[in-house]
Amino acid sequence: MDKNYWIVICPDPHVKGGLWPIWYDEGCLAIGWKNNSVSGPTKNNGWKLARDRMMQMQPGDYVIPYLKNWRIGPVGTIAHVDLADEWKPTVPTGRENRKKPVTDRLGRRIEVEWWTSEMPGRNDIAVTPRKLRGKGERVALARQAIVKLSYERFKEIVGARSDDRNWEKLKAVW
Repeated sequence: MDKNYWIVICPDPHVKGGLWPIWYDEGCLAIGWKNNSVSGPTKNNGWKLARDRMMQMQPGDYVIPYLKNWRIGPVGTIAHVDLADEWKPTVPTGRENRKKPVTDRLGRRIEVEWWTSEMPGRNDIAVTPRKLRGKGERVALARQAIVKLSYERFKEIVGARSDDRNWEKLKAVW
């Protein structure tokens, strides 16, 4: 079976105290769409795309968390994809940087085992060098919740991630 390579957006700057430490400690990444069906038709194109990609994820695939602003966390190996089971929010009510707090966000979990060899830990992130940002990625490494990467692109990002010259301390978020 061939491996797939993924990048998942972690909206860290939008969560009080940061979301990345929660995901790292709980060994997961997560997406939202709490009240959307995991099967059947949907009018929500964002949910359809995320759901379809999450259904393609398999244990053993590799995933990179994208913390926005060109920052990335360590690579994880997918252990389990929890698309249809119990909703386990990673953003508790009131922790979002919004005027009207949203209740219990990002609860469709992708459980992972974080790589630790040649990767900084929980309190460090890597900033993707400008030369690796790509022509189509002027704004972000990912624009959808989940993006499938080619093996070549995955290797480029992992190479930048494992180079300690690109590491920096994770800064506290509001």
